[in-house]
Amino acid sequence: MALPQEQPSSDEAESPLNGWCGKYADWLANSVLPLWWEAGADRKGGGWYERLGPDGKPKIEPRRAHIQARQSCVFAIAGELGWNGPWREAVRHGLSFLDTAFLRPDGFYRRLVSPDGKPEVDEATLYDQAFVLLAWAGAAKAGILAADMRVRARILREKIEAAMRYEKGGFKEFGAYPFQSKSHAPLMDAALAWREIDDTPEWNRLADDIGTHCITRLIDPDTMMLYDYYDENWKVLHDGSESTIHPGRHFLWSQLIIHWANLRNDENAKAMAQRLFEVGAQGVSEERNLTFDRYGADFNKVCDTARLWPQTERLRAALTFAKTADELFAMFYLENAKSAAESLWRYLEPAKPGLWHDRMLADGGFADEYAPATALHHLARVVVSLRSV
Repeated sequence: MALPQEQPSSDEAESPLNGWCGKYADWLANSVLPLWWEAGADRKGGGWYERLGPDGKPKIEPRRAHIQARQSCVFAIAGELGWNGPWREAVRHGLSFLDTAFLRPDGFYRRLVSPDGKPEVDEATLYDQAFVLLAWAGAAKAGILAADMRVRARILREKIEAAMRYEKGGFKEFGAYPFQSKSHAPLMDAALAWREIDDTPEWNRLADDIGTHCITRLIDPDTMMLYDYYDENWKVLHDGSESTIHPGRHFLWSQLIIHWANLRNDENAKAMAQRLFEVGAQGVSEERNLTFDRYGADFNKVCDTARLWPQTERLRAALTFAKTADELFAMFYLENAKSAAESLWRYLEPAKPGLWHDRMLADGGFADEYAPATALHHLARVVVSLRSV
């Protein structure tokens, strides 16, 4: 069930990443996707389990809308990569459960349902709606109900803009912290994904709005840092969270902004994207070859743990910049990508093939935890990025 492999050119054979593309692709196709389809899909109740234990057995617990959407994205990506497993069935499986368990009468998707699909938290978050849009884009790109997905995405986008757009820029999130950067990232991701397959100008406009909001309001122009929470004027919220930064989020946003900047041929935005990468790189320990979860805003280490997902975003960001950099800087980014690929691989070697460790501790060991489905979307996109360089 391996993904089809392209023969490397002579240049690719000399790349610092030589071998990593095939290694990650084989791992995804032969270990991960079969396990998560067999054990991670709830055949009886519908949808996806959120975590699998070291033995591959699912944890029975409430389910979040964005996880259902992300797992559907994963199997749409599997189809894009050429996996010969039942990826179409898997995509439909996840999207169907989203509609039966999470869809509210007003057209938004609730946040949380019980293990048997009954509503538990009825509030609709921007974060969840954004991932639903992203899942529909993946399905449409893969040719699954493409026309239906296109219409539904336009309707949901209009609902989001009507109910959640903020008059001072950006979008408001539901809850105690309505002004935050985290929720804007998947919405930007979804807008960029939809503009590739739907020529409706509103997707370009949405991407432009969020991209401009990010570089003018979310990023501190002096430090190039991106914070978690803001006040009603989009000034950093001084609640203590501003004293630390998340390197993984800087790597994630650097990809979104460089993608958007390249579409707009905006040199200022390109430079800001590169600076975001550089800030993220301050949170990488060269000694341990790890991207830490959090770093002090003064670049002093404040956290000894390193989750899996920041390692994936470091790798994807380096690969993204390598594609457009000149020869000298391309090699710099490729070397960064090689280090990130080596770092990430350590997380993917538990006893049960197809699982992963989610959190490395200060002593270099891993926390004894279930493997979360949240990481799989990041990992699948790593394979896509590796194959694109």
